[in-house]
Amino acid sequence: MVIKNLGFQEPINRVADALQKSRIGNDIPHKELVVRNIRTVTLKPVSLVNKDGGYKITTELTPQR
Repeated sequence: MVIKNLGFQEPINRVADALQKSRIGNDIPHKELVVRNIRTVTLKPVSLVNKDGGYKITTELTPQR
């Protein structure tokens, strides 16, 4: 009763709705299209390569399509 009388019900509902969407991702209708349009890349595991007495960190970038 106090929540309704003070006008807190709507903000509480909005927060609960936002938390639910962030958990399951339903607010993004076409996830594959979003990933493609923001030009993301996949990183393969980083490795250390012994080169000329020193170590070089290497990785490989693979563009998402």
